[in-house]
Amino acid sequence: MLTGGLNGCEFDAQYWSLSDDTLIGQTTSEKPLTKNQYLWFPGVYGNFELLCDVRITGGNSGVQYRTEPREDGEPRGFQADFDAAHSYTGRLYEGGEGERGLINERGESVQYVNGVRTAQRFADAATVDAAIHRDTWNTYRIIAINGLVTHDLNGVLLTRVEEDVARRKDGRIGVQLHVGEPMKVEYKNFRITPIDADDETAWGGR
Repeated sequence: MLTGGLNGCEFDAQYWSLSDDTLIGQTTSEKPLTKNQYLWFPGVYGNFELLCDVRITGGNSGVQYRTEPREDGEPRGFQADFDAAHSYTGRLYEGGEGERGLINERGESVQYVNGVRTAQRFADAATVDAAIHRDTWNTYRIIAINGLVTHDLNGVLLTRVEEDVARRKDGRIGVQLHVGEPMKVEYKNFRITPIDADDETAWGGR
């Protein structure tokens, strides 16, 4: 997705750049953020598979999807979290005023039926934590199919959230730089593939 450069993307060039097909987001102590910064890819996506490689030094980032950017505040929508401390990596966050915030723990399957949340573990903490490659590249896989979203890291399922009625049906895709300590995050090999929700062979019927 980045082979054509950053044409059509929306971003602040003070914080985002492209080097050898690697997208770099960086902040410094000399120029701290006063609000979270985002780079938005062109287009709107509903049902899709997203693959990318990511590594981080300090701070917090993540992949936004089914998201509505907002000039007057934080965007509304989903984020596949990724942070240097790996407290949140792999989890689903729903941002925006009045939204749900962190929705699950790693290794936890969450269901919403008529607005009521239930949760069940499908893997223990040690198993899912072992999937994280610290201080090096990680491959993120995000699938969004109607009311179902899943996050894999390095081939290991970390998050499964399913709603009987999808609150987020489509939206923009982007990446984040979070307010806080100086940080650097790198993304490469972005691949976003729209998929037919009825064709389970395209996404594994998860």
